[in-house]
Amino acid sequence: MNNEAERQPFDPVVEWQSALDGGSFEETYTSLEEVVARLEQGGLPLETSLAYYELGVRLGERCAHLLEQAELRVSQLEQIGRFNGDTEVWHENGDGDSFA
Repeated sequence: MNNEAERQPFDPVVEWQSALDGGSFEETYTSLEEVVARLEQGGLPLETSLAYYELGVRLGERCAHLLEQAELRVSQLEQIGRFNGDTEVWHENGDGDSFA
């Protein structure tokens, strides 16, 4: 048999699930955008729509979790900087915003 004939059509759910299982924030967010776009197009069977919706919710939760982790890291770094006295002062100069 021809390998082309044996190939399955591209299934985006595999890619979306991969992002959910450990993708970066960018991969997960891109997958979420793709899920939303598919749902907005309409024309999907009810069960497929429900499965996509559920996966979209889970992708959104993962995005939120990854953002929370990033915010925590930034907060921790700010605390370390304050503890060490390494704070930077933000001010505007004539050329735009800059750190002093």
